[in-house]
Amino acid sequence: FFNHATKHIPDYQRVIKKSINVCQQLIKDPAEDRIIDVGCATGETIKQLYGANFHNLVGVDSSSEMLAKVEHLPIAFWIHSSHFPEGNFHGVLCNWTLHFIREKLDYITSMYNNIVPGGFLILTDKTKNSGIDLELYHEFKREQGVTEEEIVAKAESLKDVMFINSPEWYLDTLRQVGFKEVSIINSAPCFTTFLAIKNFSISIGESTTLTSKLLSVSNINSCLSFMSKIPSIQFSYKREPPKRN
Repeated sequence: FFNHATKHIPDYQRVIKKSINVCQQLIKDPAEDRIIDVGCATGETIKQLYGANFHNLVGVDSSSEMLAKVEHLPIAFWIHSSHFPEGNFHGVLCNWTLHFIREKLDYITSMYNNIVPGGFLILTDKTKNSGIDLELYHEFKREQGVTEEEIVAKAESLKDVMFINSPEWYLDTLRQVGFKEVSIINSAPCFTTFLAIKNFSISIGESTTLTSKLLSVSNINSCLSFMSKIPSIQFSYKREPPKRN
């Protein structure tokens, strides 16, 4: 799989290394914070993450044949599933996977819901399949030694299997499900990599439990002042109008 991927996916190794670099910058506790690789295939990204000293790793793939090649490795918890597993994930890597899913919104929403506040998603997909981008993509394949016959055969095999959405669709959808910081961190012919960060968001009045805890503080203004000094938390206080008898 690795050799096939490097011949058919532009920036394959570059995106993996960039994903690891983002993890190194955003993961606070590499030994405990959980990272999941969606569409882990034969575990190339997992292996490189483990080599970079990330030790709470999960790999999920819908292909039992792929997982059979790596599930004996004790470097991760391997899951065979076509659904995103429930859990508290600090980082989600989903590279070259969602373009095989027609209804992407549900899967993106599931990923968002299982990312802890302050966590992140790295997502790479094929986002174009025509025009000059497609020609540049085919030229990349030729440079890797892929023949014209192989290029045509590959394109035929992906008909009705791969479902392309534009970069604009991903940017809009990631924001729509709730990610507050969304950006493009890599692009290559026909492929785009996105980084989406889930911010903290706390609002008094939205949670009865949180409200009761915060209002037990003797000086609510001091509490608000303290919270406002934490840059990663967006905090708001909703003052309830006085009740009239």
